[in-house]
Amino acid sequence: HNMKYDYNCIKKLLFHMGAPCEKDGQMYSVKFMFKRKQFEFRDSYKLASMPLSAFQESFGLPADLSKKEAIAYNYYTYRNVREMREEVEMYEQFLTEDNKKIFRKNLEEHYVFRYRPDEKTGKMIFDPKEYYKFYLKYDTFILMKGLEKFEQIIDEIVTALNKKYNMDHKINLHSFLTISSLTNAIMGAYGSYEGVYQMCGNLREFCGNFVTGGRVQVNKKYQKKLINKKIADYDGVSLYPSAIKRMCEERGLPLGKAQMIDSKDKKVLDAYDYYMVKIKITKINKFQQLPMVSYKNEEGLLRYINEITEPITTYVDMITLADWIEFQGIEYEILDGVYYNKGFNKTMGGIIEHLFQNRLIHKKAGNQAMQLILKLMMNSAYGKTITKKTMIKKVIINNDKKDTYIGNYFNTIKEFEPLTELQWEIKMDSVDNPYNMAQVGSFILSYSKRIMNEVFDVANTNKCVLYYTDTDSIHCNYDDVKTIENEFRTKYNRELTGKQLGQFHIDFDLDGAKSEVYATQSIFLGKKCYMDVLESTDAKGNKITGYHFRMKGVNTQGIKHCADKSFNGDILEVYKHLSKGKELEFVLNPEGGRPSFEYANYGVRTRETGTFTRSLKF
Repeated sequence: HNMKYDYNCIKKLLFHMGAPCEKDGQMYSVKFMFKRKQFEFRDSYKLASMPLSAFQESFGLPADLSKKEAIAYNYYTYRNVREMREEVEMYEQFLTEDNKKIFRKNLEEHYVFRYRPDEKTGKMIFDPKEYYKFYLKYDTFILMKGLEKFEQIIDEIVTALNKKYNMDHKINLHSFLTISSLTNAIMGAYGSYEGVYQMCGNLREFCGNFVTGGRVQVNKKYQKKLINKKIADYDGVSLYPSAIKRMCEERGLPLGKAQMIDSKDKKVLDAYDYYMVKIKITKINKFQQLPMVSYKNEEGLLRYINEITEPITTYVDMITLADWIEFQGIEYEILDGVYYNKGFNKTMGGIIEHLFQNRLIHKKAGNQAMQLILKLMMNSAYGKTITKKTMIKKVIINNDKKDTYIGNYFNTIKEFEPLTELQWEIKMDSVDNPYNMAQVGSFILSYSKRIMNEVFDVANTNKCVLYYTDTDSIHCNYDDVKTIENEFRTKYNRELTGKQLGQFHIDFDLDGAKSEVYATQSIFLGKKCYMDVLESTDAKGNKITGYHFRMKGVNTQGIKHCADKSFNGDILEVYKHLSKGKELEFVLNPEGGRPSFEYANYGVRTRETGTFTRSLKF
């Protein structure tokens, strides 16, 4: 689980059977020989993307696997990693106050740690190596039992789909490295991609321009200001599954091969089932608080705009183009594009709806494991359709073949370095040949944005302030939600608020809250950098408060450490300070917090406490 760390700890001890499966800094699997036995490591986090500490509750594992971990990672250095006796007080210097209590309790409950007074000094000592090994052993048990439960759940999901579609498929969890690959195979097995073509080469390169992720924006009028109002976090219900369902209800996955558009006449677009066009925008006629029109600048950064001083070139599919015309009144010219005109495959929408309704049933019944896996599957259902290209590959070469290999491929080799005493790792340019279905991914992403755009436009038309959006959520005034609901119903004849696909709900979380949770103060510094002071009532009707905060590039413990060090523990004051344009330094691995690791060619090491910092200024 999180294989990259484990692999980098021991990679110099292994004899590799080919290069690891990795991409964009993420490791998926590696095959190797060790003591004449062949092994394969796989990263289970790519299937079950949750901390190992969450496995017990999420998968409902046996109580005898329960453990509270209190390990002082920074204690284990080259100097003392083999120590078989250590003073308890020395070890506790690396633990927080809460973890010290757990640590002492662990020592008393398990004899294997040899917790006892020292014969000479009388101080309490224990075996730190056995202590660490004990909890590593439990981690492997928890991982094993969690994956067994995962496998059982996949069997149940496939059995239900077999019954629904009158088929007899068998899907083996361990045939896949990622939840996206697994879900993609399930979608394909039940006919979602019948008649849908994959693409590669120049066509894939062109269609890749139409794939843009979720929109993240701050309303510039309110950026870096303290908002003292009752604010709601209005979230779309399972946005990407909602997009898939709606897309298949109204259209579907485009069938057939892409054809080139050979006319610049806009009217020709009306004849196509689906199209993707490169356009030049010459004018924007309608203002939006959170603009929808976007383009990539010279640095490749996505920019959202309400006006232009000179024409801009960008890429849109039929859904995005229709939205920009309706919601921002753009004027444009067609430059290039492709179209599909062989009809649609609507199967994927039915499968998503089936998975979603089953998730609701299991969630209501308290079946946490099943509902969680269904959620992971639905959210990753379209991921493999937009697989990104890679132009770098790694190969592992034995010492005796290194010189010959370098001589044969010197013109494509970028780096080479010793991996072990017997093998070399060579990084080289690679021809990118894999296929994807970018037309499907872009279609789904455009529908997800349409779901949000409709709400944005209703709010904008009725002068309801929108402060911030991040993909599937909107920060707006709490009292405006009712107005947005009513006006949306009038315009679209649909109920906006609810728990079904395509609907929205207020979604702040606060421990102990038994009534609606809302923010009373908020600061929006920039993309993925904001905070809310939350308020609600508990079971007795007493007011309770808390924080909801994000800071891209800074972890939670870094923010809390900064607040404790400089602002008497008040997180709001951290954001106030930054909102004034002042710089702050954050320690991402403070004393008593979780450790931080650094990867390099030689392996992995734990950073010294307090040395991993990041400074921010807005």
